[in-house]
Amino acid sequence: MRNLLKEASGKHPNTYADVCLEGKPRETVLTHVADLGTALCIDHCLFIDTLVNKQTAGIKVKPRATRVEEFTVDPNEYPPVTQLSDHYGIETVLQVTENKEKFSC
Repeated sequence: MRNLLKEASGKHPNTYADVCLEGKPRETVLTHVADLGTALCIDHCLFIDTLVNKQTAGIKVKPRATRVEEFTVDPNEYPPVTQLSDHYGIETVLQVTENKEKFSC
């Protein structure tokens, strides 16, 4: 099993209760008060290289890009909210291709 988010960033990036450079919480409305400022990585994108992905028939799936999407909003336009969720989103691009070769056991 591969953690695509860690592979893409080289670390476990913050996805919940993030903080700014000064150490203050970036979002304080949607995040539970006990979690403010904890800067946790609790969201993941896992990929399993199965026999189906390695076989020579059917389709093949390859991960191409994974990143954290913060989904921030303008707090002046939508006060007091600064982002759409208490978690950041994770975006992953997968390449799905058809393989026309014959599968043999």
